Amino acid sequence: MRNTTLFLCGFLLLAIGACCRQTAPYETFWSRQPIPVLVDTDLGNDIDDALALNYLFKEADQGKVRVLGICTHKESPAAMRYADMVCSQCGYPDTRIAGSATPVKMQDYIDYCAKVADYVDTMAVPFPTAKHNYEDGIRMYREVLASAKDGSITMVSLGFGVELNRLLRSGADEFSPLDGRSLVARKVRCLSMMAGSFGAKKRAEFNVVKDIPSMQAVIRDWPTPIVLNPFEIGKQVIFPGEAAYDNLSYGKLTPVTLGYRLYREERYDRPSWDILSMVVLTHPGLFTWSQAGQLSVDDAGFMFFEPGVPSGKKPHYVLSANIDQPQALKQQILEVLCL
Repeated sequence: MRNTTLFLCGFLLLAIGACCRQTAPYETFWSRQPIPVLVDTDLGNDIDDALALNYLFKEADQGKVRVLGICTHKESPAAMRYADMVCSQCGYPDTRIAGSATPVKMQDYIDYCAKVADYVDTMAVPFPTAKHNYEDGIRMYREVLASAKDGSITMVSLGFGVELNRLLRSGADEFSPLDGRSLVARKVRCLSMMAGSFGAKKRAEFNVVKDIPSMQAVIRDWPTPIVLNPFEIGKQVIFPGEAAYDNLSYGKLTPVTLGYRLYREERYDRPSWDILSMVVLTHPGLFTWSQAGQLSVDDAGFMFFEPGVPSGKKPHYVLSANIDQPQALKQQILEVLCL
């Protein structure tokens, strides 16, 4: 009788533990692979965008993700062509590539996309491109979303809020009778975003301040969960320049490695800002997750987080890394890109 009682008590404790176990948010976001992904990027501004795309396609090789389209939203004469080169070189020439009709204009930046295009044209480097005409970003987004299964798409934001804001405010068209916000709410599972700053030194982060009104609108109105990868983690996970100069794992010059070399003349290491918004899709357990809460952006471009989710809102999560996680994240990136 005593053994039976002990058995029942043990069984009850296990049952209570199972009931009390809290499901990690990412277990509902990315429980099935391959993960359909749409990428929104300010490609050409910093080399981490190119490395992030290369990382994503390497994960596609393993059947973990499926890249449905890439939209560039910073004014650059060659960003879409460069994205085309990367897609083609990685073995995905059919990836849809689009650009914003209202790209963010910038001055005094190193546009490695244009440098690569000029180098290719001048030196006759055989980097193939699959396309000659590129799409409008909103049209591409709406067509892809309209044809997708409900709640299936992950959108990744590696830059400014301009195009995502335009998507939210788009109207019905031949692809869907839904307005943009309703279409996103139906088709998108979550938004993985690189933006904001939550370190000891508070800063108005680059991706936010270049178009504050758009980022405010996206953070306020986006109708699905948001997973935020802030400035500080990328600074903790440094990508070694030697890996890029050694052509990653390709053994030959590629658009990504050439872009790395032309972005700066000397050999240099670089923070992994945008890459981490890709890593979290397939290895979310390598990060520390905040509790569910709400993000906001003030008029100066500073981002804030408040725990708790008001009624009618979707949860936002802010990622961070404990003392051991940066090394594990760096190892994960190098294993995918360099082995």
